[in-house]
Amino acid sequence: MFSEAAAKSWLVIFDPTLKSCAGHSYNYDFTVADQAKERFDRVVIYADEEFQAPGVRDITVKCIPQSLFLRVLRSVVGRILPRTDSAAAPNAPTAGVPQPLLRLWKNLRARGLAASLVRALRLLESSPGDRIHVFLQRADLYEIAGVDAFCARYTATTGKELTFHLLLRHDPAITRAEQESTEAFGARLSRLSTATNPDIRFHTDSEAIARAYRTLTGVEKQFTVVPIPVSRKASANTRIQTDRTTHLVRISILGSPRMEKGFGTLPTLIPLFPATFGDTPVHLAVQIDRRTADPSVVRVIRWLDAYAVRSPDNGPVLELLDGPAPEDVYFSWLARTDILVAPYISPKYATSTSGVFIEALHCGVPSVVMRGTWSSELIREAARRGLAIGEVVDCVEAIPECTRNICTRLAHYGLDVGTYVDEWKRKYSAGVAELLTADPRSA
Repeated sequence: MFSEAAAKSWLVIFDPTLKSCAGHSYNYDFTVADQAKERFDRVVIYADEEFQAPGVRDITVKCIPQSLFLRVLRSVVGRILPRTDSAAAPNAPTAGVPQPLLRLWKNLRARGLAASLVRALRLLESSPGDRIHVFLQRADLYEIAGVDAFCARYTATTGKELTFHLLLRHDPAITRAEQESTEAFGARLSRLSTATNPDIRFHTDSEAIARAYRTLTGVEKQFTVVPIPVSRKASANTRIQTDRTTHLVRISILGSPRMEKGFGTLPTLIPLFPATFGDTPVHLAVQIDRRTADPSVVRVIRWLDAYAVRSPDNGPVLELLDGPAPEDVYFSWLARTDILVAPYISPKYATSTSGVFIEALHCGVPSVVMRGTWSSELIREAARRGLAIGEVVDCVEAIPECTRNICTRLAHYGLDVGTYVDEWKRKYSAGVAELLTADPRSA
């Protein structure tokens, strides 16, 4: 028998997308892990085998165990069915592939993930009676099906008190990605929502996405909204913002260079910027990734390279920032930014959140965003309260002039962003780790 006093609480962050110390997955996972150290006895991150863990106190990092069969199969399928990095739907089927083959591949991947989950749990140095929370911060159909397969095949073999937390960051249509009918997808989520062994809880980071899932499933006491975790380094870097020189206006386009985020609009957008706003030189900084597999993104990067070399006298200075970047480097880019431009064009951003937008606000930076996006709704809501935290445009061609307008009142925008962020921090004083321990069914 185990002692109740000896029982421990664990947070296991399970993230197959965590492959390096650069980029969104690293910032997200380690920010949540940092919060969790104050609420859980043990915090463990399971990452892809490519990940080289930095030395972080009180956070254990392990490699996700995979079967040799699945590793080889994934490699073979990856060569036969190449994917791009900028698909608007994360699990979208490859054109021309027969549906039966896609269903087979989906089921094999789900079973492989389930097997990896059970192996990972067995590797924990936990005791009977310990309560283990497993958090998947980007749950698309693959992860949902994997947890479903785990419940069907392995629940009785782990011997652990488990709660799975799946964060749904896209609306139902994008998450199921045409690989499952709306009815089947809704039924799967409804069934998993009532599971008790293990307990399965669904979360979102957007009120609009939460409403969509509640409508689809009819389940009200699920799909809780958790805040977007922001590294403490973001707020710390606002000090750099106030100390740097102001002889130019620095406009940044940051984040993963994907077509859905408007990366393909840059050959049209950048030449529209003048060399100066009045007497103030215009400096554009664009984050790129030369390792991308998307040919469309590669073509834009080549255009950017050529433009940066050419540097026309009537155009802005263009600086290319090689990414993905380590956390310190990324937040230094934000800290030196006057205005963030986020020309997101995919319909998925009508409800899906933008971590870059929130991080910019925490660094004291106003943004220019496209109408109809989640970010634009936050800007509009702030404006109704008399706070100017950014501007909304109807088309890419309107971005330069809108950016000029912000530049003329940059100090005013900075003050309003500071007020907004203070309110944001009070509203979301409970972090992701704290909310994971709250049972939505008891509300």
